[in-house]
Amino acid sequence: MEAVSEEAPGRRQGFWDRLLPLRHWLGGNAAGGIELGQAKTRLMCTFVGLCGFGVMRHFSALPAGIAVAAAAASVYAAGYLLLVRRHPVPTHVRRGFAVVMDNLIVNFIAYFGGGFAAYTGFLFLATVGWGLRFGRQYLFIATGIAILGMICNLAMSPYWQENVLFGGTIIFGLIANTINASILLGRIAGGNRELAGKIEEVSRLAWQDQLTKLPNRPYFRDRLAQMLAAAARSGRQVALLLFDIDGFKSVNDTLGTRRGIACSRRSPSAWDAGSARRTPSRGSAATSS
Repeated sequence: MEAVSEEAPGRRQGFWDRLLPLRHWLGGNAAGGIELGQAKTRLMCTFVGLCGFGVMRHFSALPAGIAVAAAAASVYAAGYLLLVRRHPVPTHVRRGFAVVMDNLIVNFIAYFGGGFAAYTGFLFLATVGWGLRFGRQYLFIATGIAILGMICNLAMSPYWQENVLFGGTIIFGLIANTINASILLGRIAGGNRELAGKIEEVSRLAWQDQLTKLPNRPYFRDRLAQMLAAAARSGRQVALLLFDIDGFKSVNDTLGTRRGIACSRRSPSAWDAGSARRTPSRGSAATSS
């Protein structure tokens, strides 16, 4: 799979783009920074889990499978962090592998039951973490994998076969947790859209004359400063045209403010249309020369 890049307008999304969207759910740029934060959190959770193994080891011998899981989780967490640091732009393969591994390791540890059943708490952390960082799509995928793993434990693990009610409670909790998180994500996304609209409105009010709806003087000064700076860098010149509409005050006084505003708004359009007719095209200029 290719790394995520800026999406071209009108580009059709493929299956993997819809299943594992790579852009951040809040509409930011490449989610490398957020993925790096997730990798650090995964490494810290792995350290906490290893500390738990160390405590349990004082009371009873650890199963061989737990030792294997501990080694695999450590290598996975540290290796993933290094990978994200070196290649911050996410890919579909990396995202898919991570969401599966996060749930697979926890479910495998919980398979042994007893004190290791407490590690199912990491399932709630993993599912909500994926959702809050990357959106509802990942929340549902992570929850589905976690529930599937718990169903396998209920069907294959002797401990969970004797504690079906406990396993069913965990599955129910995952579902309820996902519903609540999904509602929260929807409200956050709605608030972000409303905030973006307000920011755009404030920006429009700052650069626009409220009477004529034309760009105001601060807008003119800002754009002029940008053009002068660009011209200084490129060694080009800037031309500034000033228009003085004769009799504009009399239009306001005799025909009313509404007609005066319409006149001021039409003047730039009329100039653009007239200059376009007077300016020869590249083809005609080349012919005349």
